[in-house]
Amino acid sequence: MKKLKIVLVSFLVLVIAGFAQAATIHSQAVRAKTIAEDNSSNTLAEDEGDGSFIMDDTAPFVVTSNPLPGAMNVPLEVDFSVTFSEPMNEASVFNSLFKLENLNTGSTLENVSLQNLVDWGTVSASFNASGDVLSMTSTTYLEPNTTYRITVIEPITATDLDGNVLYTDETQFLFTTIGDPLAATSVTQATGPLDLEVTDPMGRTITKSISAIPSASYIELDFDDDGNLDDRVVIPRAMMGIYTIKVIPTWSTGTYTLVVSYGDELITLADNLPIQTRTYSFFFPQRMMEQGWNLISVPVQLPNYTIVAAFQSIISNCSTVWSYETTDTGGEWKRYVRNAPAFLSNFWAIQSGRGYWVRMADTAVLTLDGDQVAAYPPDLLKPGWVLAGYNDLEAKRIENIPLPLNCNAVWTYNIVDGGWKRYIVGGSDNDLEWMKPGEGYWMNIGGAAPPAPVWLHVASTDRPGIPYTIWGSVEIDGERVTGKGRNGAAAPTVLLKVDDKVRSNYQLGTVARYGDFYVLDVPETDKSPQPPFQRGESFGSAQVELYVQVEDTLIKAGPVPPGKAGEIMRLDLSARIPPKVSVLYQNYPNPFNPDTWIPYQLKEDAHVVIRIYTATGQLVRTLNLGHKPAGFYTNKDSAAYWDGRNEEGEDVSSGIYFYIIQAGDLAATRKMAIVK
Repeated sequence: MKKLKIVLVSFLVLVIAGFAQAATIHSQAVRAKTIAEDNSSNTLAEDEGDGSFIMDDTAPFVVTSNPLPGAMNVPLEVDFSVTFSEPMNEASVFNSLFKLENLNTGSTLENVSLQNLVDWGTVSASFNASGDVLSMTSTTYLEPNTTYRITVIEPITATDLDGNVLYTDETQFLFTTIGDPLAATSVTQATGPLDLEVTDPMGRTITKSISAIPSASYIELDFDDDGNLDDRVVIPRAMMGIYTIKVIPTWSTGTYTLVVSYGDELITLADNLPIQTRTYSFFFPQRMMEQGWNLISVPVQLPNYTIVAAFQSIISNCSTVWSYETTDTGGEWKRYVRNAPAFLSNFWAIQSGRGYWVRMADTAVLTLDGDQVAAYPPDLLKPGWVLAGYNDLEAKRIENIPLPLNCNAVWTYNIVDGGWKRYIVGGSDNDLEWMKPGEGYWMNIGGAAPPAPVWLHVASTDRPGIPYTIWGSVEIDGERVTGKGRNGAAAPTVLLKVDDKVRSNYQLGTVARYGDFYVLDVPETDKSPQPPFQRGESFGSAQVELYVQVEDTLIKAGPVPPGKAGEIMRLDLSARIPPKVSVLYQNYPNPFNPDTWIPYQLKEDAHVVIRIYTATGQLVRTLNLGHKPAGFYTNKDSAAYWDGRNEEGEDVSSGIYFYIIQAGDLAATRKMAIVK
């Protein structure tokens, strides 16, 4: 009794977003018990040898497909990898017949063979050199959001080289296609006696015989049911920009129709025209937005530039949008934030020609349709780092592009393309070769022609990094303060210090829409990692602290927790105004038994030591409290505590004791009593 293992993996070519789950089927003899398992060896279904084996629609085949407009259904590629225990008769495994049922409509294709899958599409098969592993691939065209069943109506039968039957089985597979609207897919379809030649914005071409466009597919099927083969080109994850389509007649007479589609759009370029060689062009306005950070631009003129309108196709998955405005003194980040208080946003409209950082909670397709942008905004190209767009609708090699005057370097970021890529003018090891529509770019603009070694300076270290934002209320001495201040005094100011240097500040009430809250951006520091801002990555180990300025008094409010680039963090502040003088207060309770608290206050930071003596001057105990910031230490949570024991841990006897404090310029003595 021979053993074999069959692994069936269903996945979409051309338009797939991911792989489907695989199943493994073990069979040992004719009509033997059959078990289906998932990749973790969990049993999904099994038969008892009666030949009817059905897997339910939860596993193993959940096929993700992209719904295309109208009748443009999707290609499905099914791979069969069969491993035998010894060399096989290569022709024997093609003797089976299949039935394909559409359970949504009830339509059926019967007697579909592995040897002749014209109704399904195409099939290819090959054995390895040893003759014991068969790999078969069939491509069919299925509708999205539809349940199908494949039934073996003549058993899969495999024989060895001597004609002995090694395996036979009758199996049914149930699977469901699931619509996935998240693929930016360009489709070109022509009906009529012609071939297609489609060229993408980078100049890469696909024809019936060659394909230089990654994952693109050329399909010939009878799409309009007239008995003649038609042509379709499907380009998954298509790039934004101008595509050209050349129609090449295969007959000298007849008519043709040419349409292109993306998302829910169906555009007719030619309708029932006489057949002849022609070239068309159309702008594909979509761009894939990946989960996480995307550096993008708007290469077209839009009817409405508000972020909500311009990014309508992705706004539900968009968490933040960041803009960088170069100034004469450096630059300023501006942010648009969703799912947070509205006052935290400080810009609400984008601009053609500029670049933007967009953070996505999930993948989505951005659609930007309009006429080409003529020029960069006049205030964009200032000396320094500029976040710019690319205004051409055709991708071009960067060495063929007239960069802005005195541009020293160009950087871009795309997680799918491997992260950061750079082009340094006059530099080496450049890996940015193309500039593309819809991509954003950091450009370093110098005030004059750069010296030869300029690429060493702009290679990696000084691009502006996206900050994170902190905001919250301010409480002083237990009282919430507002932009009007307290008791007629000026409103307090919140200061942000990085490594003890003031980097930014905000006085309550300065910006009306902030109300009584402060809002500060925590900037990238020299100790912070450079982008690409990987998910979960935090800023570096720089000491970031907040202070509150109340009139002429500066109060330390505490450290700022590490944050992620673009994160919005609420941090309410509570501080106490330090005393004007340092004082040692009477202990409480007094007299006491067995322990007591010693309160004090400091007008400035100091190292605090309290020593306890007997009435005869013998040192009993030293309380080394360490460095203390200015403030009040008067309640039981903050005052010095003495448990009534000496340095050896022994209880002291009743009597009079003296305690002396030394804290900066404060030196004071008080008396206390133990009564037992």
